[in-house]
Amino acid sequence: MDLASRLTRCPIPLDPDQAKEAAAALPGLCAPLRDLVMGAAGCSPYLAMLIGRESAWLAQAFADP
Repeated sequence: MDLASRLTRCPIPLDPDQAKEAAAALPGLCAPLRDLVMGAAGCSPYLAMLIGRESAWLAQAFADP
């Protein structure tokens, strides 16, 4: 079972622009994972920075079941 199928809810981004930037750093994510990334980044500048910095690693981690 992969991460996307386990998600039952995601945070609502408080900063929509920051959320969109994080989603742009990880193109090709399925909708549930994109929503998770956007919610995390949109609620935390620190997580947004990490998502941008670690986007290559995150893309691989999300793709690995």
